[in-house]
Amino acid sequence: MRVFVFGNLNSGKTTLSQQLLQHLPEYKHLSLDDFRRQYSDASLEGEERAIRQFVDAVLSTPNAIVDFTGHGQAATQLQAKLPNTCGIMLIKASSPEQAKANLVIRKYSELPYPSQFTDIESVPETIDRLSEHMDESALMADWQHKVWQSYSVPYNADIRVILRLITLEHHQLIESLKLFANANHEITCLILFGSAGANELRSTSDLDFFVQTSLSPIEVLRLINTSNLINAVHTDILGNKITIRTCSALLLELTCSATLDDISIYYRESCIKRPSSTILKGCEDIRAKLEAVLLTEPTHQQRATDVAAQLFFLFCSLPNLIKVQDTYKYGFHTNIMLHYAIQLESLLANETRHNYLPKQAAQKLPNFPWHVFNISYSEIDSRQYHMLHSYLAELYGRLEEQNLIPLDKYFQSQSQCLHELQ
Repeated sequence: MRVFVFGNLNSGKTTLSQQLLQHLPEYKHLSLDDFRRQYSDASLEGEERAIRQFVDAVLSTPNAIVDFTGHGQAATQLQAKLPNTCGIMLIKASSPEQAKANLVIRKYSELPYPSQFTDIESVPETIDRLSEHMDESALMADWQHKVWQSYSVPYNADIRVILRLITLEHHQLIESLKLFANANHEITCLILFGSAGANELRSTSDLDFFVQTSLSPIEVLRLINTSNLINAVHTDILGNKITIRTCSALLLELTCSATLDDISIYYRESCIKRPSSTILKGCEDIRAKLEAVLLTEPTHQQRATDVAAQLFFLFCSLPNLIKVQDTYKYGFHTNIMLHYAIQLESLLANETRHNYLPKQAAQKLPNFPWHVFNISYSEIDSRQYHMLHSYLAELYGRLEEQNLIPLDKYFQSQSQCLHELQ
């Protein structure tokens, strides 16, 4: 895995790189300035020679901390030659004022940088010029094909804070799965989704992968175990999904299938902005397919219409379950209805991110009537059913007012018999 440390002049890139080496001792530090000192003679030809040597070193060093601005001729050459999604990007966030505050001009004047450039632009002027290229959105736009995750590192942040922010264990496991996929021709694609795919990885995040293969999950798991790339303490297979847990309780989920259809809803729900950064291994047209998945996101009305139909179907099953006193099935149906009601209330509140399973619903829907869905598995309380009936009729009324579901389709007089207790 390559760790790209980017940022403006005098932003602390080298200091951060040296701190990271203490935690990644097997990695090599590759700084463009070091290559300038070794290979350049302050001429344009010397600068080009230093950049060539630097680029060759980065290409030949799979485990490296790569330290330079992330912009300019060296960046252009690396972007053209590096394999896709080969690491993570750390951006040393600093304002031009911060970068210039403790500037030691002598340090930069001793660099063999071409005089054609230094004669027309001072170091503070260079800092000002580069600043517009140094924010996370600008660098991620340039480097999205080469990294699977980016982080904006606060100026002068403590290394312990930085390590908690970047969760190295997650990224080393992503690298291990990438190496595994590249070593096995039976795997045609390896795609990240979930929080890692959305560039929102946190220390508490699971890792979600799509493995495109004709192999069965059992065969894929056997290959993973044989590779010894992952130190797993527990593995299991749930349908077409492999689950792997490490000793730190980090969970990896690998959905194995021959088609993207099996993860399309989860890929959309991940709110992924840059599909190219999610492709760890893939054929030429996979990015276009992933972009098509994101473009097929249903409208609020389509989602609400589908979920409302599912919810009403389950609600109409409850009277008969009360009649036969099937307490378990009544409770099971009611819990699924709770899930659907949360989805519909979230759509009404315009909380549409991750609508399939809305995150932090208890905080984002503070007025939700949780008590209406309280059930007992030992007996059915008809009063709870009547509260549920009243709430759902009111909910569907609000959905109709917002034109999210068809008018006069649910809770009408002609269908009253479907949800009356006998």
